[in-house]
Amino acid sequence: MSLVLGRYLTEAPYLVVLMKESYKIGAEGERIEHYYPEQSVGIAAGMFLCAVTAAGLVTLPSTPMGAESFIRKLLGRRENEKVYLLLPVGYPKADATVPFRDPSASHKPLADVMTVY
Repeated sequence: MSLVLGRYLTEAPYLVVLMKESYKIGAEGERIEHYYPEQSVGIAAGMFLCAVTAAGLVTLPSTPMGAESFIRKLLGRRENEKVYLLLPVGYPKADATVPFRDPSASHKPLADVMTVY
């Protein structure tokens, strides 16, 4: 199988592959279901994105786009593990258009953006 990857995946200095273990395989080979694997991995991905940004790095989360099985086999992972996201990580190029929020800029009052019930 030939795998074509976008430049944003191949030019990044690091490529993080976030995996989701859909179920566990017990000592006897039995299938043990995990509760809420999608939610758990989604929360972990969000925390990772925040950490990358706080470190001054950038990433562009991407789904494996039909290459999940190929990537899983390439990395020697078992059938119960699925590629959830591909995260190229690095410093932005000088001409990159990365959203930037000036930390010294003023913010809206909290009451304008939040409702307490």
